[in-house]
Amino acid sequence: ELAAPVYLNLAPNYDATVTPHYIGNRGLMAKGEFRYLSENFGSGQIWGGYLPSDKDYNDEDRKDLHYLHNWIINNQWSTNLEYNYVSDKDFFTDLDNDPNTRTELNQRRAWQLNYGNGIPGLNAQLRVEDFQTLDPNLADIDRPYARLPQLLVNYSNGNPQGLEFRFSNDTAYFKKNIRDFENQIEPNGTRIFNELALRYNYNKLWGYFTPEVSVRNLNNFYDQDTVENANFRSNSEDKSVVVPQFTLDTGLTFERDGNYLQTLSPRLFYAYAPYRNQSDFPNFDSTPATLSYDQLFSSKRFYGNDRIEDNNFVSFGLTYSLFDYVGLERLKISGGQSFYFSDRKVTLNDSQDDPFNTARQSGPIISLSSQLSQNFNIHANSIWMSNGDSAQQNFQANYTGNKGNLYNFGYFKQKELLDRQEKYDQVTASFIQPVKDNWRIMGHVQYDLDNNVAREYLLGVNYESCCWGVSVYGRSYFNDLDDVSLSTTKEKRAIMAEFTLKGLGGLNSKLSSLLENRILGFDKVKQNWTH
Repeated sequence: ELAAPVYLNLAPNYDATVTPHYIGNRGLMAKGEFRYLSENFGSGQIWGGYLPSDKDYNDEDRKDLHYLHNWIINNQWSTNLEYNYVSDKDFFTDLDNDPNTRTELNQRRAWQLNYGNGIPGLNAQLRVEDFQTLDPNLADIDRPYARLPQLLVNYSNGNPQGLEFRFSNDTAYFKKNIRDFENQIEPNGTRIFNELALRYNYNKLWGYFTPEVSVRNLNNFYDQDTVENANFRSNSEDKSVVVPQFTLDTGLTFERDGNYLQTLSPRLFYAYAPYRNQSDFPNFDSTPATLSYDQLFSSKRFYGNDRIEDNNFVSFGLTYSLFDYVGLERLKISGGQSFYFSDRKVTLNDSQDDPFNTARQSGPIISLSSQLSQNFNIHANSIWMSNGDSAQQNFQANYTGNKGNLYNFGYFKQKELLDRQEKYDQVTASFIQPVKDNWRIMGHVQYDLDNNVAREYLLGVNYESCCWGVSVYGRSYFNDLDDVSLSTTKEKRAIMAEFTLKGLGGLNSKLSSLLENRILGFDKVKQNWTH
């Protein structure tokens, strides 16, 4: 593989880089980037590549094109434009020599106009957004809706230490075309969501008391094509619902001083909202909220505004913290649980027999963390279901030494829960170990216990001085979109050598970029490595 970038300083306010790029067994690829800066209309960049008749990819043409433009019109208005096109899902892992590049399933294409810093408390966004889905095997019905357009308005005013007012609006027209099933109808139309809330914030050193009343409104209007194709009755074409809600969030803080500072913080959260039937409302972009400790103290069961929840539950939580005399939090442990006074009737999939919606209580959730020393930290979380089964378990331990050494270990497991989370059972580990005279070895592994396969291995050796660095490392990995459970899916392998001149913006360390995303604490050891 050989690339020779040619930089063209075309003018003071725009330039280009043209890169002939030869890849063995594939052929010659042309890559380019153009950057510009205008006086009154913002700045942007265009980049992409083209490889004709890739011999290792069924002689298909491989190409990508990306465009970004940002324009700060004035102190209140700004706008940005984004466009992405990629020929196939394997493009980045096959042809992008930056190991930190991720393959996003849905390539975003959007224009957005932003307002802020004008009327106090008001901000708004108007956007048009669509996506290119890279996986050709994904059914049209499972692809995201386009928003043509979407208007988001948020306004808040009042006293953060007293009476506070909030209004939000989300208005969007959603469009999706179903081409792979002749008789499949996917509802398209407009969704208007409004929320008006009034809260009182009473905060003291010993605790807080925050009641809130709100009114939420949801309106759906199907477009003409949907109504005609689905043969909707006239009384079901438009849908509207109004739901009031009351929430109370309150907590206390108890302290005990001595050799250690100990705090005990009980918390209570209550939410009530009556049931309003939404069983035949469309779902454009909403999913159930994930399980977590913070979710116990939220009235929202969904991410998105396609449903307005019915609520009648109370959550209790208790947090204990132990601080030493230098301020290290030697121990923090939180536990909580929700108790329901009625079934949750509003659902996304119209399923009333989901155990999450009929259980009288949630499972307990426990979160633990500890700064055992200045260098050693541990974190752990456990989530159970109401019947006692484990829903999630995870553990992380991190040691960061003073001489550039680092060790990480993590275990992450979660049970498959319909519409909420997928099955996941993986172990990660990484290390950086100085050897001698600015030499160090490093490694990272992510192992999938469900499929008995390593999703990624990385092992390398690195030398760094004040002015330059050199690295040699090997890597075995899968595409982000690969299904590793299939025997036909093969890992990708690479041996890479990298020479870095520090201080030159055009010669960055791609190994460093890769490790920053995969090794917790890498930034810290990088800073003191050559000191």
